[in-house]
Amino acid sequence: MDTQTVFVTIRGIISTIINYKDVKNNKGLYDEILKLRGLANELYKENQRLLKENKDLKEKLEISNQLTVNETYQCYEIKEGNRNGFYCANCYDNNKKSIRLKYTIEYNGAKLYKCTNCNTNYFDAESE
Repeated sequence: MDTQTVFVTIRGIISTIINYKDVKNNKGLYDEILKLRGLANELYKENQRLLKENKDLKEKLEISNQLTVNETYQCYEIKEGNRNGFYCANCYDNNKKSIRLKYTIEYNGAKLYKCTNCNTNYFDAESE
C-alpha cells in the first residue's frame, strides 16, 4: 500500500471515530483524537519531503555516475541521454551542483563556454 492510500485510510478511520457519540461526549478523548489526526498529517508531510529528497539524491547519483572529464575544456561532460553536454567542474567539485555550461562565443579560434552560476569560463585547452 502506498503512503497516500495509508494516509487516506488513517484519516478515514479517525473521522469515523470522531463521529461516535461516546467520543463526541468525551472532550478529552475527542481532543486526543484530533491531536492524532494532526500528527498523522505531519507524518504524511515528512514522508512526502523524504520521498522528494530521495528522488533528488537518486538523480544526483545518476548524474555523478554519468560525468566524465573532458580533457579539451577541463570540465565535466555527459555524453548520452537528455543531459548530454558540458558541466561546470567548479560548481560540481565545490557544491555538487550540475550546472550545464552555456556556449557563448568563439575566441581566437577557440570555443568559449561559460557557467551561468559561478561565471567560470572554459576555453578549448588545445588552442590556448
